Amino acid sequence: DYSDTENEPKSEYKKGGYHPVNLGDRIGNDRYIIIHKLGWGYFSTVWLCYDYVEKVFRAIKIQKSSKDFTDAAQDEIKLLNHVMVKYRELNQVDGNVNYSNLRIVGMFDNFVVRGNNGTHMSMGFEVMGSNLLKLSEQFDFKGIPLDIVKTIMRDVLKGLDFLHTQCKIIHTDIKPENILIEESLQELEEKVSILEKEGKISEDGCNAPKFENLPKNEQIDLTNVRVKIADFGNSCFTDLKITDEIQTRQYRAPEVIIGAKYFTAADIWSAGCMAYELATGVFLFDPQPGKKYTREDDHLALIMETLGAFPHEFISRGSRSTKFFSSKGDLIRIKKLKQRSIQQNLSEKYGLTDQAAKDFTDFLLPMLEIAPEKRATAQQMLKHPFLKE
Repeated sequence: DYSDTENEPKSEYKKGGYHPVNLGDRIGNDRYIIIHKLGWGYFSTVWLCYDYVEKVFRAIKIQKSSKDFTDAAQDEIKLLNHVMVKYRELNQVDGNVNYSNLRIVGMFDNFVVRGNNGTHMSMGFEVMGSNLLKLSEQFDFKGIPLDIVKTIMRDVLKGLDFLHTQCKIIHTDIKPENILIEESLQELEEKVSILEKEGKISEDGCNAPKFENLPKNEQIDLTNVRVKIADFGNSCFTDLKITDEIQTRQYRAPEVIIGAKYFTAADIWSAGCMAYELATGVFLFDPQPGKKYTREDDHLALIMETLGAFPHEFISRGSRSTKFFSSKGDLIRIKKLKQRSIQQNLSEKYGLTDQAAKDFTDFLLPMLEIAPEKRATAQQMLKHPFLKE
């Protein structure tokens, strides 16, 4: 998760930490010149750069240099290289690749940056705009209009279908912060070509382009919102799962909570939770611990209140099920469940018409099947009537 607020902690500029960057620095064998900071996360800082070879802008992520961060970056690079190779295989026409259908944020380069704080793995991505949390914020967290939610979900499901079927990758952290909006770089590119014509950008880097007054889009343009899936820092190949603990809490699938096997369907559960949240501005499940029960107990209770009892057979697969469920399949620590209906919520609380609430609920429920093998795949969801153009 990248923050463009506050600056990254200065104390993290140390051996094993961030690489100190100055505007105008050249990195990647002098191929890229650093223009300005896009944001930072706990693992890395991200910079807008101009690529002198391809004559395009890239977002360059420079990882902290200690071993853990380097290993994490190497894993991410391996996954993303696989994604890019697969995409090129499937979309090559006469040696040219059209990337416009890639619904994953493309990684076009990776290299190391050596500095006083160590050796930093770095990745060159296509430049994207804000994440979907920012879009929700633009609507005061009261919900994004359904026609925009449709477009977003179409893109997200296309991305997931490609990841799941072609790449055999589970993203494991689908949520609004990890879905980025495409932004036109036209203004920026026009600006650079003017600077080039005026001779203010030269290859030797003596004249680092001055971009103080970069066009900053405060508002997200709503005329044609297109999105891509980002952040593969926690992703894994379907046959190489590293950990049982995946997903951000509110988007965590029931099989993960009870410690059963998970696979690509875990991403679909998260996508369903996210779709509801985009349309309402509110989490579908936001579990809280109580005096006598844990946050996991509350999470399971909320799921059961919304979607019904867990099948016995499903409960029996979970290595942690006995922590939560009695032999009858009831929750041990939360006795009283009150039914919650997604459709009712949508029409009564969030002002959707009865028909819209019904149609949207019909779209959500196949993604929220409790047993993962019954859950719709991304490919199946793309054929859902709700997403018809």
